[in-house]
Amino acid sequence: MELGFYLPSSNTGATRVGVSQIARQAEDMGFGSLWVADHLVAPTRMESPYPFTPDGSYHNSPRTPYLEPLTALAFVAGLTERPRLVISVLVLPYRHPLSTAKIAATVDVLSGGRLVLGVGVGWMAEEFAVLGHTYFGRRGANTDEQLEILRLAWTGEPFSYAGHFYEFDEVVVAPTPEQAHLPIWIGGHTTAALKRAVASGDGVNVNAGSPQETAEMIARIADLTAASGRSVVPDVTLRAHVRVSPEPEAFRPGHLIGPIDYLIERLAEYAELDVTCFGLDCRVDGFDTMLDTLNALAPVLDAIQG
Repeated sequence: MELGFYLPSSNTGATRVGVSQIARQAEDMGFGSLWVADHLVAPTRMESPYPFTPDGSYHNSPRTPYLEPLTALAFVAGLTERPRLVISVLVLPYRHPLSTAKIAATVDVLSGGRLVLGVGVGWMAEEFAVLGHTYFGRRGANTDEQLEILRLAWTGEPFSYAGHFYEFDEVVVAPTPEQAHLPIWIGGHTTAALKRAVASGDGVNVNAGSPQETAEMIARIADLTAASGRSVVPDVTLRAHVRVSPEPEAFRPGHLIGPIDYLIERLAEYAELDVTCFGLDCRVDGFDTMLDTLNALAPVLDAIQG
């Protein structure tokens, strides 16, 4: 199982020095991928429930700096040579798909074919509103059109499009990605998200549930794939907040907290389920703790990624 590490692109380390230090050190340690997240603006008043906490609370302050993810990965592409560059996840409906296609292809070319485009439909209604988008309730349908357009754009061939959200005459998007097939991971654990991954994605990207919950999700994805007639089952990729502590904490979705041996045991369980990639995230703890955690994870990396 590949281990990824979130860059400090959305905390106090979201600086040239901070991103450079973490990216280079994570590459030197052998992490298989470097991850970033996405928000464009932060409304100071928000009622939208965050879908990944039991009480719907959102952990970030509106003042938390969020580097634009594709721009950040373009910068990291010039700093590194080996790790894959992962967005977990880009909110497609915030942007025009032709713009996303162009920028993503550019990052893939400049990185030597290392981009993984994780995408999602978004959850913050206020962010849609302030950007002038009126289709929050139809964001899933918007995302489906965007996915069609991305794949058409990346062929490098002329194409036109006539959908509900987007319509344009024949265009060409060049350059094409370095990868013959740029991977798209679909973010979300809902049935709609899993069906979207089967229909249009190469993987599913979600907050880590328990190993049992993950096994059940993998079985659901296999069933949906078989029902669709598709021959290739999408990869399952997970993410979780990680912290090294003297005693393990009771499991919470999207959290792995405990001593090194505990982290190794838990991650080994996911590896046995054929989870293909696991992103480790400690951004909320601040940059200094993030750096300490990265250093402490060397034995985990050796045990899991080998």
